[in-house]
Amino acid sequence: MQLLPNGNAFINWGYDGMMSEHKPDGTTIFYTGLDSGKYGPGSENYRAFKFDWHAVPFEEPALVAFKEMNGTSLYVSWNGDTETKKWKFYDVQSGGKRVFLGQAARTGFETSLHTKKKAVKVVAEAYNATGHRLVSSPAIETREYRAKLFYA
Repeated sequence: MQLLPNGNAFINWGYDGMMSEHKPDGTTIFYTGLDSGKYGPGSENYRAFKFDWHAVPFEEPALVAFKEMNGTSLYVSWNGDTETKKWKFYDVQSGGKRVFLGQAARTGFETSLHTKKKAVKVVAEAYNATGHRLVSSPAIETREYRAKLFYA
């Protein structure tokens, strides 16, 4: 059992693979269990805790950029990241000079930006709440978007 700062209790039921949270008066406000797929529900769980998760991945961000008739569309994600607040995008020109394309607030798993500027090679940089740069993606070439058509 873990006593939480708000007075609630978080309980790991171990053998049954279940977890619950209860208010000080005993009211259950959260109840869940583990399911191990083909072995069925009720998997054993040695430990469980409740806390805020903060993570900065070791892997590089995933970036893709598409040439559009009226500019460039960019999409970036960094799986597992919780610290990025905004992404800045740059066009990398010959000689390594970077030209700012724009920025977008991170609101979920994937962040996108559409700019009217025609970019050829792009980079995305992640920034935290204090403006510290966390990571820069590898430079990638923009590419043509090819939609796949499916017919029934």
